[in-house]
Amino acid sequence: MSAPLPRLDPYLATLGEDVEDLSRIGVAQPFRSSGPTLSRADLDVLTRAADARLRRVAPTPALVEAGLMKDGGGLTDDGRFVTTVLTSPQGRLRVESGRGRAPLTLDVSVRGGVALALATASPASLPTAPRGEQILDAAAAVTLDVVDLAGVPALVASWVGLAPAWSLATSPEELPEQTVLARVDDPETSPPPGADAHLRHVWSQPWFLWTLGTSGGPTGLTMINAGPSGHLALTSTGTEGHVGLRAVPSAVVWSALVRTTGQLATG
Repeated sequence: MSAPLPRLDPYLATLGEDVEDLSRIGVAQPFRSSGPTLSRADLDVLTRAADARLRRVAPTPALVEAGLMKDGGGLTDDGRFVTTVLTSPQGRLRVESGRGRAPLTLDVSVRGGVALALATASPASLPTAPRGEQILDAAAAVTLDVVDLAGVPALVASWVGLAPAWSLATSPEELPEQTVLARVDDPETSPPPGADAHLRHVWSQPWFLWTLGTSGGPTGLTMINAGPSGHLALTSTGTEGHVGLRAVPSAVVWSALVRTTGQLATG
């Protein structure tokens, strides 16, 4: 008995391209944290507990449960390690993102070949643009993970929802900046005049913007996750008020994340 054929990409099938639908892959590999969840208040207490100039700081239940502070106050060995990496890193990486510009972040601090990651909810995990209290809830707590430096690219890729996709060259490649930013905020924004079929298709996918930068590094990345259509690079142009919008294969985005991690190792 022959194996069933894979589902075809619905858009490309209309163009006569019989290729597999890759959209299921990203959904099947969401960002997952293996560490504790802490509030912003917990992090403030942890930082103050590491300050030798302060009197003993009362722990929070979450910090005690995470093994970062003792019941009677004071840091555990793990707590001292975490605060040392946070306050005296050799390099930092920050990813900012959101749905509807929700303040979602992934902060990575590196020291001695080890990376400490503080992550809010992943923008790829939010099915729709959060509003009001939803935005606050998504950004109010962070998970804490300790990973080897070599694991940072995979961590970032998972958080921004990087997955295999069929990248489509779109036209025009230069667009009014306000139109693109309006589309990031509101999926009901109409595509620009002159948009070809590929751009109109990409425009109809779920979008969120994310940026990546490192301490002491060159200019980082500004990308749009366009769901099943993969990633688009948002770049500056020589035309005032316009930006470049260019499809970037997932493998190329991955290579950029690996290079960025290499810069952290030497930073």
